[in-house]
Amino acid sequence: MRLLLSISLLLLIDAAQAQRITGQLRFPERPDSITLLATVGNSLQPLVSVPVDPKGRFMFPALSLEVGFYKLAVNDTDRVDLILGPHDPEVSLVFTGTPLQEHIAVEVSAENDVLWRYKAISRAHQQALATIRTERAAASPRDNDLLAQLTAREQAADAAKTRELDALLQAHPTSYFAYAVSTDRRLMAALPQGLQAWRDAADLCDRRLLRSNLFAKAVLGNLQLGADRPMEQTCDVLLAQCRSDSVLWSAMRAQLLELFNTHGPDLVAQYLVDRYVAGPDAAWPLDERMRKAMNERIARSIGAQVSADDPWPFRSGSLERSGVVLGRAQLTLVFFFSSTCGHCHDQMPGVEDLHKRYGAAGLQVIGVALDTDSAELATTVRERSLTFPVASSYLAWGEPLAKSWGVTATPSLFLLDRDRRIVAKPFDHVEALRDVEQRLVVTPTK
Repeated sequence: MRLLLSISLLLLIDAAQAQRITGQLRFPERPDSITLLATVGNSLQPLVSVPVDPKGRFMFPALSLEVGFYKLAVNDTDRVDLILGPHDPEVSLVFTGTPLQEHIAVEVSAENDVLWRYKAISRAHQQALATIRTERAAASPRDNDLLAQLTAREQAADAAKTRELDALLQAHPTSYFAYAVSTDRRLMAALPQGLQAWRDAADLCDRRLLRSNLFAKAVLGNLQLGADRPMEQTCDVLLAQCRSDSVLWSAMRAQLLELFNTHGPDLVAQYLVDRYVAGPDAAWPLDERMRKAMNERIARSIGAQVSADDPWPFRSGSLERSGVVLGRAQLTLVFFFSSTCGHCHDQMPGVEDLHKRYGAAGLQVIGVALDTDSAELATTVRERSLTFPVASSYLAWGEPLAKSWGVTATPSLFLLDRDRRIVAKPFDHVEALRDVEQRLVVTPTK
């Protein structure tokens, strides 16, 4: 047996309630091993692999698992759904072919018997709908009677599926399957009613929710229905809600990181890394998989050290390296802007004021212009009376400094210490003033 995940993902319950999972693969060309995977939010994490003997039999050690959805997998890709937990002490399965999902027989397990009875109902329903779709595609668009009959059959098939599902729920009201279906129904009913109804429909602090795709669905609904407020604020609320549970909190952070890292906005993903991975609210470390995915963002988060080798092509004509440029003052404020960015122009007077007030007190301000036209940048510098040095390669978003620093929006501000470490990422010149005053130990120039 090969342990593939920390025991922290297992719920340590009374050994007397441990679950035994056994089975047999009754088909040729069987794999050498079979793996158990756990659902954690929107991801699957491997727990244990066990060998398959020459007769196709496998047996997992007694496991103390939290109730929820799991999967058995062979050859990494062929996976079958299961519900496991201490309430169902013995699970015995037989597989007569591949894919496993289509060749499973539940010999022992009340919970999985319910699950797979429903899957059979669902499969029959899909087959009925496929037949109706085929007949509709072949029907004449003028044959109103036939089209009406097909619609009636479709509605009848949907109603039959609902009746059979309801009968299963009524017969097994305390099953995890019933919990998952009823929670999903509450969420769908709450969707048109708004954010508070959605939050009332599913408790994100319930571990049972975490062991299903309902966790990811509930989180996404919170973000979509709360779109009238900053995404960062909604993330703060969600993480604070499950702060006391390390597994839930870590799963919530991973869910949010993966969501925003994949789909954006990029600034929200970086905010999460700055605060909840590298910052003061990083309650628990990232697992290795997520750390690898976030390496680039971690490298530009608060506390990270900027490369000493980045070239700075200043308007004056000099070309210097970060190791020199960023080591000249107690603090350095780097201001990424564009001459065509209105919000950048709004920030320029405040940034220039910081340069003038604190230039002799230990702060240097440096601009990086994501421009393409040197004449246009010269006009900006002149009209805005900018006296701090500005660097630019005139490649717009192809600017190497912007790529190295992970800048995805302008204006962007970074405050660094003499060792090239990012100590703050102010939202605007007002926050920059606060951050500078907190860190400089001398008084500004009047």
